[in-house]
Amino acid sequence: MRGAERAGARVVARGGAGPLPQVAVGMRRELERREGRRMVSRHSLRRRGLPGPSARDPPRPGAVCDWPLEPRRGRPFRPRLTMERPRFPTAEELVALSRKYETIAGLRRARQAGGAVAARSELRALAREFPGALRELDTVALTEVDRRRTALLAASQGGPIEAWMTWMVAYHATMRAALLVKARIARVDALSAEEVTTAARDASRVSGLPLDDAFVLAVARPPAGRLNAAVFGVLGQRFGVAPERIWEELFPARRAGRY
Repeated sequence: MRGAERAGARVVARGGAGPLPQVAVGMRRELERREGRRMVSRHSLRRRGLPGPSARDPPRPGAVCDWPLEPRRGRPFRPRLTMERPRFPTAEELVALSRKYETIAGLRRARQAGGAVAARSELRALAREFPGALRELDTVALTEVDRRRTALLAASQGGPIEAWMTWMVAYHATMRAALLVKARIARVDALSAEEVTTAARDASRVSGLPLDDAFVLAVARPPAGRLNAAVFGVLGQRFGVAPERIWEELFPARRAGRY
């Protein structure tokens, strides 16, 4: 086998780019049939006295892995259907975000020109379509608002999609789900397990994101009493990025590390 050494049924990787997850039994058998080679679990290796990597440790050269190696590249084979990755924003979502920034820029310029504060109905409509957007209206510099609008329009027409765009779409969706859960738990003294599961299902439906019971419980008791702390915690887990970094990218005018 190219790119690997075989000791009995042991497959030794030459390297890797990240933690290698375990494979379900049904998936392992299907991969064995397709690849024409046997796959070995960490536990079976340890039973035979062979070293197996910890799930917390990244693969090292010579580390035993649970995945067969691609014969041409010598890298672990990972079927995409088992790896759920955050999707990129659609063109429609990018255009909608650019419209949000156009609205914010218009409100800010009208205020700077000596106009009256925006009507409450206008602010409510902005917050309803883009939950959390009023924070940008208050804090993000106008030059940054204009830059984001231009970048979003370019991205919607095939230009590069920057990380903050994906994060912002997910932020609004997650905040919408958090507000739904918050409104629901405000009407009851205590949530039963069934109510928590139902709230998680409804939050997933309105946001389009996979949210579980842990999300509902985090919203019910957010860290330090801040709803944004729960929301950015979810974003950090989803994208594998520190919540503070996402916060600083989305709301650069705010002090770092605060939600």
